[in-house]
Amino acid sequence: MSTKTGELQAVFLGTVDTVRTPGAGPVTARLRVSRWWKGAGEDTVNVVIHESGMSWSTCDLLLKSGDVYVLFAYARPDGRLGVGKCGPSGPRSRADSVLAVLGPGRAP
Repeated sequence: MSTKTGELQAVFLGTVDTVRTPGAGPVTARLRVSRWWKGAGEDTVNVVIHESGMSWSTCDLLLKSGDVYVLFAYARPDGRLGVGKCGPSGPRSRADSVLAVLGPGRAP
């Protein structure tokens, strides 16, 4: 089954290991996953959190190393996962209602 660009590909709870901000190319984050609701089920995942060359907005997720997030990631045209602006992704500390709807999920 093929994945359409922009289609929800993964939903997971993860702790940020690193955030990579290259001189050119998108800003990416590597997370250690503790729960999966949709997606590959791997222990770690890389996601694009911002496109370089674009200005940051109040909707962008500013992921910080060591913090825990619930991420809803979509399929990008380049095959990587990305997190959309103004979507349901956010810090675990503000995700109780989202986690209640998602249920227990599964371990990686």
